[in-house]
Amino acid sequence: YKTILEILVIGFFILIIAAPILNIISNVVDNMTEIRTRLFNDELLGDEQWQEIQSALWESFSIAFIAVLIDVAIGFPIAIVLTRCDFPGRKILDALVDLPMSVPTSALGFSVLLYWNLFGIMPGRGLIIFAHVAFTFPYIVRNLKLALESVNPLLEKAAMTLSASKFTVFRTITFPLLREGLIAGMILAFTRSLGETGATAICAGLVE
Repeated sequence: YKTILEILVIGFFILIIAAPILNIISNVVDNMTEIRTRLFNDELLGDEQWQEIQSALWESFSIAFIAVLIDVAIGFPIAIVLTRCDFPGRKILDALVDLPMSVPTSALGFSVLLYWNLFGIMPGRGLIIFAHVAFTFPYIVRNLKLALESVNPLLEKAAMTLSASKFTVFRTITFPLLREGLIAGMILAFTRSLGETGATAICAGLVE
């Protein structure tokens, strides 16, 4: 039964997950000459399409990078508050963190558009960044919260009893222990930002 189960699991992975990706790669390889010609040596456009692709990629990566930096700046304090502090409404705040993940991104993008229009911010790069921060910061908060929960407070208390400052405790004990969670959250937020199109199109003013 174990062998059959392993075969079924591997077969499912290959059929559902790996095969579509390999199919895309195969199509690209098979049509590489045509793709190269259209991108770099088009009879009418030359390499204009390739330049547009480069510009789009740079814009996407830069927006994702900025959004992740803002996510960390916002998400890190929220994760600390949710993990280390006990106050009325903490569970409500904890639930609100996941709210952007439960709303369709197109609806969230439209909501961001309506909200920031109240402050005179019109569709464009800035609004796109606000939208990307809104639906990616839960990945930072959740991963940091899990990482902080795994840090033993006794280690921090022991360091402080040995006259270590709070910054030293954070730098030498807390941060190294939550670094993997932070990196994982940043990767998830970055890739999520890169893959978003609906909210981006709305906040860019391409959809009315």
